[in-house]
Amino acid sequence: MRLPQPLARTVVSVRALPSGSRGRFPAVLVVSSLLLGLGCQGQSGGPQNVVSGKVTLNGQPVSGEVVFVGAGGKLSLTPIKPDGQYEMFDPPAGKVKVAIRTMGLGPAPGAPGAPPKGLPGGTLGTGSGGGVAPPAKFGDDKKTPISYEVEPGKRTFNLELEKY
Repeated sequence: MRLPQPLARTVVSVRALPSGSRGRFPAVLVVSSLLLGLGCQGQSGGPQNVVSGKVTLNGQPVSGEVVFVGAGGKLSLTPIKPDGQYEMFDPPAGKVKVAIRTMGLGPAPGAPGAPPKGLPGGTLGTGSGGGVAPPAKFGDDKKTPISYEVEPGKRTFNLELEKY
């Protein structure tokens, strides 16, 4: 088994210790190095920006999906859970239009406001169930009255549709 260079150097340098301390120290050092390396891996691979919240209409959870459309038509979407909660990972940065649409009853694939072929939504989805349907005026990302500024980090954006 070939060890990565930094770990190999650490093991080699431990061999220079007096013979009485060779038994336990290298094993602890190797295990600690491996755990430290594993702990650092998750920091760069996760989402940079997260927007989450709850979608309601007159206090009732809404079913369907939340769609963020950024500059250049960059699309990001996520289903709404039965309790109205949603969580959007790495949405387009900056100002976005926000559409709320019923999965399974949206525009046909290829129609204006439809998701790209193969993505959930439009006539491809089956709905998240458990909530009321969003009003039609929120379903078209070009006509929706909702916009939002996506900023770095984890943000909360509750969508109380009766306010729009």
